Amino acid sequence: MPAIKILDSRPPGSPCVIRELGAQEWSRAVDWSAWYLTDEEDMGQSLTQGEVILRLKSSADVLVKQRGWTDAFVGIDNFFAWVQDHPLVRVSPDIYLLRGEVPKPPLPDSWQLWKPGHRAPEIAFEIVSRNWKKDYEENPKKYAQLGVKELVVFDPKARPRSKQRLPLQLFRRTEDGAFVSVGRSKDSLWSEVLQIWLVVKNTPSSHLRLSLDAAGKCIIPTESEACEQAEQQRKAAVQKCEAAEQQREAAEQQREAVEQQRAQEQQAKLEAQALLQASQAELARLRQELNRLRDG
Repeated sequence: MPAIKILDSRPPGSPCVIRELGAQEWSRAVDWSAWYLTDEEDMGQSLTQGEVILRLKSSADVLVKQRGWTDAFVGIDNFFAWVQDHPLVRVSPDIYLLRGEVPKPPLPDSWQLWKPGHRAPEIAFEIVSRNWKKDYEENPKKYAQLGVKELVVFDPKARPRSKQRLPLQLFRRTEDGAFVSVGRSKDSLWSEVLQIWLVVKNTPSSHLRLSLDAAGKCIIPTESEACEQAEQQRKAAVQKCEAAEQQREAAEQQREAVEQQRAQEQQAKLEAQALLQASQAELARLRQELNRLRDG
């Protein structure tokens, strides 16, 4: 069979081969303790981080409704563990999207992928915290093993001139299973999972928004923004109806005025005809009287 030539192709890779290990190093057991994450170590969110998370989560909920994804579940800050013998080897995405059978209440305290019905997120979002190096360097390795299709790392504290930090990074699972960095940007990146643009907006603080366009002109609203837009649309519709009613009333008044003027003109015409007939009758009478006087 002749070889198949694919233009602009690359050789397949492996997500597990990071570097070549010697036989002695390969024989050592994995020390998972460095990746243990206890409840106490899962630090609370800063005000900035919490605001970004809540706004993005609400926007993701609206997107799910708009797309009609009945099999989607959006969650925040829940643990995902994937090594059964080491349940503390886990990560807690700030926001995540599950696809498939929607989990039904009561929800588990955490997701443990060795249990039935527990699965890795399609996409996870990490909003960079005070320990920014962890989010930049350590967490992508965890998500690579967890099995997510995409990881978004958003740093609201990144500055334009910073050489170490960047507002937006995107990691993606490739066809051969590799988990690689596919984009770093100050403005926007495309999500294959969500089929939407991830856009950095400074309003005035830095936020990550979902948008139908790369320029961020067609933002997916949050639930409160959607309610505000619906209320504005309702008010605009009411104003339009009121304006239409005013136009109708003005047209009705104009029609009545025209009909009244026509009636007045018709009445004046009838009165003029009656006066003319009376004048003609009087003239005829006077002529008869004059003729009678002449004959007499």
